[in-house]
Amino acid sequence: MNVADKARLYREARRVLVTGGRLAIWDIAGGAPGELGYPLPWADRPELSHLASPDQLRAAVESAGLSVGQWNDLSEQAALLMDAFLSLPPSPLGLHAFVEDFAKKARNLTRGLSAGRLRAIQAIAQAAA
Repeated sequence: MNVADKARLYREARRVLVTGGRLAIWDIAGGAPGELGYPLPWADRPELSHLASPDQLRAAVESAGLSVGQWNDLSEQAALLMDAFLSLPPSPLGLHAFVEDFAKKARNLTRGLSAGRLRAIQAIAQAAA
């Protein structure tokens, strides 16, 4: 989500993996058209965000020589988890201690997931021979 050249990212991942090696992917992808609220956890403003659609993300992974074994869209689960997380009182050692404007970024991420404008993708890819 914060890397513009996804093809290069996944080519480099493939380059350092041995044949048969696995890459775990957790990425936020673009969803339905619409305005996103900023800041987000990976970008404070739109020009720093480089979202691909789930199909574009998968194409970048596969074109790099990685075979997708699992591809899961966990957007609904992620939105529910974030809602539950945001309803809790902040812990003294939470992410808010390390990430500026964390609560606002997390709320914007949750809104985007809930509205379908963001997609949470979990995948396992394997380095092809």
